[in-house]
Amino acid sequence: MKQSLKRWLSAFACVAVLSSAFVMSGCVFDKESQKYTPPVETEKLDPDGYKNFSDLILVKKKYDNDVVKNFEEYNAVLSGLKSGQPINGYEGPEYEVLKKGLESVKNKGVEPKSVAADLEPVLTALNQLVPAQIELKKQRTIQGGDAVVKYLQALEQFNTAYDKFSTTVKTANKERIQQRAKDMRDNGYKNYSTAIEVMSSFTDLTENVLLTRSNPNRAQIEKDAADIMAKVNSIDSNAPEVAKFKTEAQKVVTSIQELLDHVGTPYESHYLQHMYRQYNIFIEAFSALPSKGIDDK
Repeated sequence: MKQSLKRWLSAFACVAVLSSAFVMSGCVFDKESQKYTPPVETEKLDPDGYKNFSDLILVKKKYDNDVVKNFEEYNAVLSGLKSGQPINGYEGPEYEVLKKGLESVKNKGVEPKSVAADLEPVLTALNQLVPAQIELKKQRTIQGGDAVVKYLQALEQFNTAYDKFSTTVKTANKERIQQRAKDMRDNGYKNYSTAIEVMSSFTDLTENVLLTRSNPNRAQIEKDAADIMAKVNSIDSNAPEVAKFKTEAQKVVTSIQELLDHVGTPYESHYLQHMYRQYNIFIEAFSALPSKGIDDK
């Protein structure tokens, strides 16, 4: 039941929420990074086959961001519970809030079917985990006992279900983004379609850097970054939002290079946070692009 920051980030790293202007989750490492653009209500939020998917993502995003932001505190408590050390007051993720949010989405109906299917085990696990967590919160000092055992068992079940659910959501979301890009291109919005593809590619690249940075294939990473920038520079528009988008895209590439230069040094954590902070700024620039305003029609 090992917990790690890498586990939480890889489970749902950099997942983008698609709407008319896109609601972006981003990758949260610190308080400065927690920003997103509200959905635009004038267009259909979820395409066919993705009923209430954006609502599901927002519920999940809130939980995931909280876990990453407070990871050190939550993990310290978990380590104490597992080792039997006395803990004065419980601190942990808001499982009850997650449960209520997911239940609300489920009651409205959620698609695709693969996501709905993997949501069920998560809710089943939360039905056991939430009462177990409430019992721990009642105790001023926690040190072993049946309540801890029950909580850790429920948490193990939840982690297994939630990891599988996260992978399924991420896959479905990527497919949705790809469909959105195709739809925009088919309807003559080449520039915006390219911007969507760039956003998705940067998401994959930053996650790859996160997961492989201890032994990165730097030549491949640099090639992928160059290919992305070629797409960025192919966007033919004088809109100021596009200029901002291009500038921030280049800054993501620079931040990746700086991180790779400092892997294994005391400054690695700083540059890792900088990369994700820059990624989130880029996401804001992407979200500011008018979906039908950067293509001559």
